[in-house]
Amino acid sequence: MSLLQDARRTLLRWLALVTLLAIGKASWFVAYRAHAEEGLRGQDSDELILRRAHLVQQVTAPDFGPHSFPEFIGDPFRGEWALVSLSMSALALGGLVQRFPSESASSESDLEKIIDRSLTSDISAFDTARWSESALDSLDSPHGHIGYLGHLALILAVDEFSFPNGHHRDLLARLAAAIARKIDQGPCGLAETYPSEIYLPDNAVALAALSLAERAGLGPKQGPTAQKMVEKIHTFHGDKDTGLWPFRIGPYCKPTGELRASGASWSLLYLALIDEPRALRGYEALRKSFVDQPIPGLLGVREWRRGTEGSGDVDSGPLLLGLSPAATGFTVALAHRAGDGATLQGLLDTAELAGFTVSWKGRRSYGVAPVVGDAILLAARAPLRPAAPR
Repeated sequence: MSLLQDARRTLLRWLALVTLLAIGKASWFVAYRAHAEEGLRGQDSDELILRRAHLVQQVTAPDFGPHSFPEFIGDPFRGEWALVSLSMSALALGGLVQRFPSESASSESDLEKIIDRSLTSDISAFDTARWSESALDSLDSPHGHIGYLGHLALILAVDEFSFPNGHHRDLLARLAAAIARKIDQGPCGLAETYPSEIYLPDNAVALAALSLAERAGLGPKQGPTAQKMVEKIHTFHGDKDTGLWPFRIGPYCKPTGELRASGASWSLLYLALIDEPRALRGYEALRKSFVDQPIPGLLGVREWRRGTEGSGDVDSGPLLLGLSPAATGFTVALAHRAGDGATLQGLLDTAELAGFTVSWKGRRSYGVAPVVGDAILLAARAPLRPAAPR
């Protein structure tokens, strides 16, 4: 009898603990839940500026770099995540300046710090190691280097778009010319990220940078525009059923593997900086094939199309009930652009449930997300709109 009583007491203690944790999480969720309609109306400035403060502090810290990410991620991913954190932070600052002009003075200074950091050798080391040469020293070569050059050019282009006639116009012009040539003349009409490795998402970033440079009058004098290159890539490489861009192009210029939402939604996020109507059509296709609610109250984006199962990786993040954290974050930007309040609210709720917002000393972030996750979500919630007046 005593054993049975002990077992009951233990079970009751565990039930009480689980109940308290559930109540605590529910209370925390209610306190920090982001409201989609406020965001769509531009009434979430206080929340976004708190998140901006944390993000800028992180990515402009003197010791920020590849070593800021866990060793188990490995190379070149630690370097890629550091660069993407800087790039997404710049994109977020551009969107915030556009929505909240009062942020201009501090954002201009912060963008300069991000640019300086992006030009350092340890940030570009992941690319240099794979190519055995510096990307900036080989702009005239046929070698793609598009994983580094695309993000660097985007950072410079956001700076130029937000604060015209800046200090980096000459470098941006050189990068724009190199990117246009490397993509137009590259294998399969795409630039390589690493030797013999072609990724559509990296080309999407570079094309977004080229498009912003063209808007600033810094595009190449000859050759197709970013818009024309997007149309060509879409024709030759878009998925036949959805039109979405695949993740990787392999031998014979054919996609490798199944369509993945982490790659497709990433590409759409950047295509929106070139051709927003095309990106919104892509969002509808993504929503129909990948947005899912595996259990009530948990809306997200599957890494694999409904009816297809697969594992996650460093690009998708760990899959929970088939949902990809990366794809869910990227799709926040698309739902925001589409004015799709219902989907946006569901995605933001899932981000909060998974991310667990913490707030202290005038800063706010997702407590269990790496800094790249905070950067992605902030850029997604304050999307830059190149077609809008500056």
